[in-house]
Amino acid sequence: MKTLERFVSGVALLVCLSFALSAAAQGRFSQEQAQAIINTKDWNRLLAYGKAWAQAEPNNATAWYVIGRAYGSKYYNIGLGQPADAAIAYERAVQLNPQVADAWDALGVTYQELERWKESVAALERATQLAPERTGYWDFLSTAYMHTRQFSQAAAAAGSIEGHARNANDWFKAGAAYYAVAPFYDTTPMYQRSKAAFVKVLQLEPRNAAAWTNLGTTEQALGNTKAAFDAYAKGAQLGNAQGSANYGSLENEIKACMIERNRLMSPGIIYGASAVITAYNMHCAQYTGKITIVSPFQ
Repeated sequence: MKTLERFVSGVALLVCLSFALSAAAQGRFSQEQAQAIINTKDWNRLLAYGKAWAQAEPNNATAWYVIGRAYGSKYYNIGLGQPADAAIAYERAVQLNPQVADAWDALGVTYQELERWKESVAALERATQLAPERTGYWDFLSTAYMHTRQFSQAAAAAGSIEGHARNANDWFKAGAAYYAVAPFYDTTPMYQRSKAAFVKVLQLEPRNAAAWTNLGTTEQALGNTKAAFDAYAKGAQLGNAQGSANYGSLENEIKACMIERNRLMSPGIIYGASAVITAYNMHCAQYTGKITIVSPFQ
């Protein structure tokens, strides 16, 4: 299946400090000062500030959240790129204040980077319980469910993204989540829902090049070859390199199927090669038509 353009949700959470964790500290430490350091991207200074805050107020959840933010994420190139240390700090933050959705989300995302998928599920389930309207939480939870092979739950999480969608980015996330789960669960309906989500994106943002490309991937998955070509072409026209690549890949795939069809239909091919024919039909029938196995004894 062709590459799907992803909307990377949740990064904004890691870029900016959430100030919902606790009341502003009195004295020389404050959320505002921490945010000012974040804005400079001086992560060592932020880490020093967070540690000093935690030393002065060891039970202040925001101080530990600041430490986690400073350690950051290697995958997202945020902070010092030390997710193992960030996880420890976020764990302390949620222990001190378990009612803050942002802290649970940060912990769940960090667990994903560490491939601690079951723990990511638990953290993100908590985040979505506390703030079900935040589509980014559901997006990451759907991914965590996929990695723990809980495919029906992943589909349900994608449905929650759709249910809370308010803008093009939300619909984009829903489309990508449905597409990801489709090969493993309720395949055709998931691809159809993915398609519908990307159509919704394009109703809101007709020049969203990545959405056109992703619409092409869902059309191709559904066997709608002409529609896939058209969507890829539109994505490429609007400047999406993946759209151009997918268009060329689909062309080459069809050409390869035609070559294989001609080979299989040529004289001398053993009719009993049913496995080969079956494999061909599974991959190529949507482009070139199905080959019917005919016994030489009929």
